[in-house]
Amino acid sequence: MRTYTLTAALVVLGYFLVAPAVNYSVDPFGYWGTNSQAYYFGSEREIKRGLIEKRRYDGLVMGSSKVAAMKTGQIPGYHVLNAAWSAGLPEEFLYFLEETDPQIRFLAIGLDLYMFNEQGFPLKTPADFNSSRHAIDYLISPSLLWKSLQTVRMHLQDRRPWIRPDGARNYAEGFDSERAVDDEGALQKVQSIYFTNFRFSQRRIENLREISDHCDRTGIQLIIWLNPCSQPVLDLIAGQHVRQEWSRLKQELSDFPNFIDLSESYSDRSFFARHDPVHYYPSVALDIFEEHIRPQIERPASVR
Repeated sequence: MRTYTLTAALVVLGYFLVAPAVNYSVDPFGYWGTNSQAYYFGSEREIKRGLIEKRRYDGLVMGSSKVAAMKTGQIPGYHVLNAAWSAGLPEEFLYFLEETDPQIRFLAIGLDLYMFNEQGFPLKTPADFNSSRHAIDYLISPSLLWKSLQTVRMHLQDRRPWIRPDGARNYAEGFDSERAVDDEGALQKVQSIYFTNFRFSQRRIENLREISDHCDRTGIQLIIWLNPCSQPVLDLIAGQHVRQEWSRLKQELSDFPNFIDLSESYSDRSFFARHDPVHYYPSVALDIFEEHIRPQIERPASVR
């Protein structure tokens, strides 16, 4: 009995020595910014927090999953972190800036109409956003240890990671080229999730003003753009009650310096994923930076 107890105690002790060391060094979800291999799963919000702690950047791009397709590591002349995540909201961008206080030259934020639907996407508090940061239970978690070991295995097998080192989602251009275009079902989901019972969020406009104030205080140049919509989505908006909220959003955003309305600039259906009329291809994301964001960054301060 004594031998059994001693063995069990050694096993438990060994686990509590090994698991935290492995979980911290591999960091599969990006909680601590120590992942030096690749991100195959996890919360984009956490991963971007970890990435911003690993190096200095010239700028950030933020936004929704549309912006997350921008492979910022391919942008010449600048070190840019893609700090966008799925279903991102203005108050989350503000919390991220306040928490990380990045030392950057510019911040570019891509916005979507859904972000200002307070009914469909309720306001988040700092507690909602920060709930799992650095939690000790993750450090000793058996499930996290399993993910750590999977991360090592997938890296050794040279598997394609989900998140690139620059923070972008690791989509291949034309990843869905074999799929048929069928927008009907996708547009029904867009209407149901994004536009049903739309209640315009003036609070999120105020969040953007707080972001603008933060940038003014810290010497960061802020560029805001309204994301491109495919023609099917533009037609959907025009035929819905949200067309009034759409016009209101554009009017509110026009008050911000360096605002760029790209909502109709890439509306051709070929710029968007074949199975998804909402998300544009990575090449479009890079074109947005080169053709619209870079000129704002490099414009002389005296004419901004």
